[in-house]
Amino acid sequence: MQVKPSFYISYINKKFAFVPTDPNDAFIPLDGADISDIFTLRYERTIQNDMFSLNGAYYHVMDQQNKPKHIINGTKIQIRINVFSQEAYVLRYGKKRPIKMIHNRKRKMSKIADNQKDLQVILDQFRRDN
Repeated sequence: MQVKPSFYISYINKKFAFVPTDPNDAFIPLDGADISDIFTLRYERTIQNDMFSLNGAYYHVMDQQNKPKHIINGTKIQIRINVFSQEAYVLRYGKKRPIKMIHNRKRKMSKIADNQKDLQVILDQFRRDN
């Protein structure tokens, strides 16, 4: 027996549809709300030697004169990254502090040998590079 889609749709509508108790729209406008605060990636990091790491890179928190700001070791900081503009900053005492990348750690990709011949090629390349 094959059920027709129109029968199925009407059956589901009869079973689960209901009239809303309040005929007014339930959506509320975001007057005065900053949606960039809502669509923000949030990270917590710990300061070590006036810097922190995030996604394989080291960063400094900058002051108003665009110089590295001294922050005591072990201090927890809140990092924010706006998903629209990709602006990254530290939120500290309610103020946005800019950050600056100082070093990006590049990691070498691992190589996989499927057989002894591939292993020999990888080892020969390694010996040439070093």
